[in-house]
Amino acid sequence: MKVVGCHFAARTALLLVALVVPHPAVAQVLSPSDPGFWVVLPDGARVPYNHPLAQGVAPPPPAAVSAPQPEPAEPSLPSLSTSDPGFWVTLPNGAVVPYNHPDALAIAQPVGTGVTGGPPPLLPTPTPVLYAGVLMRVLQWNLHHGVGTDGLYDIDRIATWIAATSPDVIMLNEVERNTSWGHEDQPVRYQAMLEAKTGRRWYAVFAQEFGDWNGSGKGHLILSSYPIESIDRTVISYDRVISDARIVVSGRVISLMSTHLDPDSSTRRLTQAQEVTRWAAAQPENRILAGDMNAWPDQASIAELNNTFNDSWTAAANKGTAYGYAGLAPDGATKNGRIDYILYSKDAADLTVMDSRVYDTRDAIGVMPSDHRPVLTTFQVH
Repeated sequence: MKVVGCHFAARTALLLVALVVPHPAVAQVLSPSDPGFWVVLPDGARVPYNHPLAQGVAPPPPAAVSAPQPEPAEPSLPSLSTSDPGFWVTLPNGAVVPYNHPDALAIAQPVGTGVTGGPPPLLPTPTPVLYAGVLMRVLQWNLHHGVGTDGLYDIDRIATWIAATSPDVIMLNEVERNTSWGHEDQPVRYQAMLEAKTGRRWYAVFAQEFGDWNGSGKGHLILSSYPIESIDRTVISYDRVISDARIVVSGRVISLMSTHLDPDSSTRRLTQAQEVTRWAAAQPENRILAGDMNAWPDQASIAELNNTFNDSWTAAANKGTAYGYAGLAPDGATKNGRIDYILYSKDAADLTVMDSRVYDTRDAIGVMPSDHRPVLTTFQVH
């Protein structure tokens, strides 16, 4: 009886301690508009409260709990930033919220599904997040002159989709200046629409495809949220051009180059690719080359580019961070196959690929705003 009494007393003491020492509160779920979501790091960068870099800097506000709560039964959610795949979740009503928002948790959409469907609502412009450098999101898209798969000309829906991907750099093909496709100055209008839709200032370089830099016609448009320090453009064979816009990101020079290779002839594409690599070699590192190359990865023109450039989609796929969507075939396809590329030079010591993704731009009835899909790569600039 004495031994039993001792065990009873011990259990009673443990129970009293448990009542006195509260359990940790359940982690509070916040959205970017909630107080406490953003944490300012010592170097001035802002990150979400549940980001690893925020741990130990400033804890999130305590949850409104008046009594001890049980520990969560499931493991805690992963810590993501606004530029990580899966951060944004599209709700049934079309709203886009962070993955850990109560409405997102209610529909239990798995992390990594990304933004699908369209046209999407606008997303808040993310605050750049510092790791060992700055994250820079580069978007490549052939816009098919502003005409969707429904045959309708509508560049506003294209601009809405561009803004929804939260890019820092935008590389566009088949942009029209004062032609029969819309009868308007698309480069100027895209710049204005994106400034209105994102609340950011954008700097632009347009290269008319026949080399008449100030003339009307089809061409490539580079838009950068970073000021453009200098530009360069040149004509290559078979009525094509390549353009360069030089920016500085986190103290590092970045050469942004855009081109569009011949759609009909593999021989022409190989010649053009050789000219592109020779011209690009004269541009300063770090080099990013994007465009509609009109060739699958197994063609000779892509092999030529691969001599001096890395394919960012392949780099992301090798580390498990290349994201398409259900039903996309082949992997990473931007049209009937993978023909739109974001490449970076092999000697770009200050660039690391974090992830790459192809977006599903279909609306509820399957219409896309262009006959191509956009591809976006996130680089870490050291």
